[in-house]
Amino acid sequence: MHPSNEYVVILTDQGFYYIFNLAEGDIRGKQKVDKKSRDLKLDPSGLYMSLVVGTKIQIFELAKGTMISEIDPEFNGGVSCHQFSGTGQEYIVVSGSHQNVVLRFFELDKKISKVINKV
Repeated sequence: MHPSNEYVVILTDQGFYYIFNLAEGDIRGKQKVDKKSRDLKLDPSGLYMSLVVGTKIQIFELAKGTMISEIDPEFNGGVSCHQFSGTGQEYIVVSGSHQNVVLRFFELDKKISKVINKV
């Protein structure tokens, strides 16, 4: 669900994500992504989204579908959980099992953070 509560964003296993307008019942956007993409997350402003692709995380401008950043957390076990922080200035990535958990924080590009915080 988009933070505005006006849209829902759906990731398919065919390598696309769709932006649906809930009030109008129509598709507002369709963008191509890697078919291996999973676990879509939206940032607090709704301008950006992230996906896990293999062992990396890709961050996109939601409306344009342009990849603006790729994070390689360098985990041996892959990404278990990922999330934008509440301010949108950091990105949190968790990997591991019940025996060994690794938590990493990434500062997002200042340009991205400024846009997210202005909204």
